Amino acid sequence: MKAVSRKRDRSKLPQTTSNDEGNKFSGKSSLQTSPPTELEIRGVPVHFPFRPYKCQEDYMGKVMDALHQSENALLESPTGTGKTLCLLCSTLAWQREQARAIKEKHSREPLLSQSAIAQMSSLEGSKQTTSVPTIIYASRTHSQLSQVMRELKNTRYRPRHALLGSREQMCVNPKVKKSEAVAADINHECNRLGKDRKCRFRNSLEGFQPESNEPGANPNVQPVMDMEDLLTMGKTRKVCPFYYTRSLIENAELILVPYNYLFDKEARTSTLSDVPWKNSVVIFDEAHNLEGFASDSASFDLTSVDVASCISELERVLGYQQSMPEITERISANNLIKLKAIFLQLEEYIQQLSNDRNVFSGEYMMKIFNEGMHINHSNHVMFVTEAKKVSEILMDLRSTSGSKGQT
Repeated sequence: MKAVSRKRDRSKLPQTTSNDEGNKFSGKSSLQTSPPTELEIRGVPVHFPFRPYKCQEDYMGKVMDALHQSENALLESPTGTGKTLCLLCSTLAWQREQARAIKEKHSREPLLSQSAIAQMSSLEGSKQTTSVPTIIYASRTHSQLSQVMRELKNTRYRPRHALLGSREQMCVNPKVKKSEAVAADINHECNRLGKDRKCRFRNSLEGFQPESNEPGANPNVQPVMDMEDLLTMGKTRKVCPFYYTRSLIENAELILVPYNYLFDKEARTSTLSDVPWKNSVVIFDEAHNLEGFASDSASFDLTSVDVASCISELERVLGYQQSMPEITERISANNLIKLKAIFLQLEEYIQQLSNDRNVFSGEYMMKIFNEGMHINHSNHVMFVTEAKKVSEILMDLRSTSGSKGQT
């Protein structure tokens, strides 16, 4: 089930007749003028940080309708009406109610033998149908997700959660995240150090428990931290925020991710492999960005300069075959020569394309692969495998020259 929200022009917002007419819809100002409130929406008790406005109650009611009926929903709310807060409170209240119902159901069932429990747990999908639904909250940027976390702090809800980000955003190891390092460098160096257990920040996660950041909070309850809080924790406690958040995914009730984690198949099948998708609620916040994001994620630019760079890098690896065989031995000189020939063919093919049209539909790329590189469905896996080897060699060469022996 997917709940999708969008923003709407605040000028369309009806004027309020409440005694609190001077108050804004934002959580901060309302928190200062009214106490936390519990109200019932569609039969579910919902905690709210302040007395909600009528439009906020209506919004949460529509969220509840979609959740109860397992339907998709496209929801709009004027800018500044606390849309994010309404989404959090309504979905987390519904999730809490689902947990209560599951617990109550189990308490009424007769005790099962160990063999019966083992048999049930081995059934495919049993975990997805007997556990509390997972909420996936997706937004376009890391900064927007940090705002969601700040809103979560204003509520009484403290679900087990995971805020995911890239290594580029979350790495705190200064020997990995250098000023000149790009995302590919950071990813490669992180993987290299982690594989050899040479990253002290990642190694320090063993047995690590974060401290509470709220006065009087239950020490057994996971603290709510936005991206900035996670980075501060990583630097002060010398632990890795990137792998800390990933360790929370398996048992998380709320997972916050940028859009690309859902659009990218590799991310869904690796980073989010523990998510029970058939028993999850997916929220796309700021959904007016989805169309453009989807188009951008499925598009790319290919220039003759890019192809020339590939040829230059292949020549560089060929040159290292003699001087650094311990790094380049994973690919043969013959395959390097074949790859170079393929890219030379592509370079010539691109130069021959008509200059009056340089934007094509996605399907046209298959024609370029076939005619310009002789790559098709029968041999593309081999090509990609060998090209990845070259990329890995180049990254290893950079690591060897710039960060050998660093931890």
